[in-house]
Amino acid sequence: MSEFDKKEDIDAFTEYYRNFNHTEEIKNLANFLNYIALYSNNKVIENAVALLTGHTAKGLEFDNVFLVSMNEGIFPDFRAKKGRKLEEERRNCYVAITRTKQKLFLSYTERKDTYYGDREHQPSRFLKEMELI
Repeated sequence: MSEFDKKEDIDAFTEYYRNFNHTEEIKNLANFLNYIALYSNNKVIENAVALLTGHTAKGLEFDNVFLVSMNEGIFPDFRAKKGRKLEEERRNCYVAITRTKQKLFLSYTERKDTYYGDREHQPSRFLKEMELI
């Protein structure tokens, strides 16, 4: 890597940081790294697959969105039994769904191989609430 390439990288990093500071994202390292991964020259990277959580998808849109593992204990998370935590999971689900511009794909598993062996897995209550199952 030449000195010129290093300077370009530092300049690009600085520009990403400046732009990130003007977003409404919570300012932490994880969100900044997600921002860098998703953006190139202030545009979403074309022809790429972005893997992110529903929470980090706020403010972004994608032609196709895949929500995988829409299972009870995963989405919503097993710690979100009721109250505010469950409502936050519901909002994250809504955010993830509304990031879709063209096609939305939702999936869940009926069985899962876990550390404790093969287990039945229930679909997410959110799929039931949307009357999809």
